Amino acid sequence: MRLKDEKFYKTVRDFLDIYLIKHRGYSLNTQKSYREAINLLLLYFKTELGLEYASIGFEDITYSNITGFLEWLSKSRGCSPATVNLRLMAIRSFTKYAGILDSGKIYMQVEVGNISVRKTPGKVVEFLTAPALETLFEQPNRFKTNGYRDFCFMRLMYDTAARCQELVDAKIHDLSIRKTHATICLTGKGNKLRIVPISPSVLNCSKLIWIKHIRPSKGRVMTIFSLQRIMVAKAECPPMPLISL
Repeated sequence: MRLKDEKFYKTVRDFLDIYLIKHRGYSLNTQKSYREAINLLLLYFKTELGLEYASIGFEDITYSNITGFLEWLSKSRGCSPATVNLRLMAIRSFTKYAGILDSGKIYMQVEVGNISVRKTPGKVVEFLTAPALETLFEQPNRFKTNGYRDFCFMRLMYDTAARCQELVDAKIHDLSIRKTHATICLTGKGNKLRIVPISPSVLNCSKLIWIKHIRPSKGRVMTIFSLQRIMVAKAECPPMPLISL
């Protein structure tokens, strides 16, 4: 297959395989999101604009084409404003990279940069009342091994405000236990580290679930999917009152 604009596809390859990984250090999830955005853009050019993949080039990255792509995502694919904005951010990053390599492509970066992001509706923040929270913590059977494990995990997640994936990825050496306090090092989105204190009442069960269940020396470790099943199962208790902010 003969490419009309070989430099375009070479830039796409280097952007996805080199720039995002080595230069920006983005997480795997961010890399996948950016790759998906580029793939969807190429699909839009082919299915909606009638362009063959071999004939797509930098000249097609225009204000009108990208705004049309965003409308296609919203109306034809049913993407939310937040998802549309994520796709736009990925394309902006690509055009910025292309401008770094070739100053002649800066015009393209300016055009895409002038596209406005979609307004996203505000979310009502809800939280459990104190009695409802205690009801949730009482759901696991602490007299059973797995039940006590579930209780400890729920308490640790509440105490640290950590995501499931952050706790799954943590290692035993991420726990720092001192005479006066204890902390855990969590790796969040974008591989960003943060140190979070652990309450003394949660510390003992934290060590237990890491050593015996989440990061055992033998056997399979827990995954985010198994932990999500735990949380869903324990949440299936009598209706609990919520408070909205």
